[in-house]
Amino acid sequence: MAQGVARPYQLKRTRLGAVVNQGDFFYYRGDADAFNAFLASYGKLPSTPLAVVLHVAAKPLTGPLGGEQQIPYDWQVEVMRRGWGPPLDPAQPKNEPGYVVTVHVWLSEAISLDRLVVPKQVEIRSAGEIEQFINSHRDP
Repeated sequence: MAQGVARPYQLKRTRLGAVVNQGDFFYYRGDADAFNAFLASYGKLPSTPLAVVLHVAAKPLTGPLGGEQQIPYDWQVEVMRRGWGPPLDPAQPKNEPGYVVTVHVWLSEAISLDRLVVPKQVEIRSAGEIEQFINSHRDP
């Protein structure tokens, strides 16, 4: 696990977590205040690119691996070991390649753009749902 990332059982808002191969996935429920507090801690993580991916699609659901996906959540943390999905960082030793920790958030009444407080060092990305919709409208 990436240094500084709180274990899921330490966060009261954790809904579910899964460790799959070289990736850890944690799902959280909460409002903008809870998410902003989470982002403040996330923004202090060392040795990882920091990014928040904004989603506008329908509310996501998760559940046990291979099981029915019926547990709602508001944001997800994805921790991937470098070299497994994310590329290796040449500055890191090969036996300790490090991690890439990305946060995905689904905008809603509970977490809206006007309430987000994203630390300046955290990159903000679109998940692309709006762009996909616009492109599909243009293409016959």
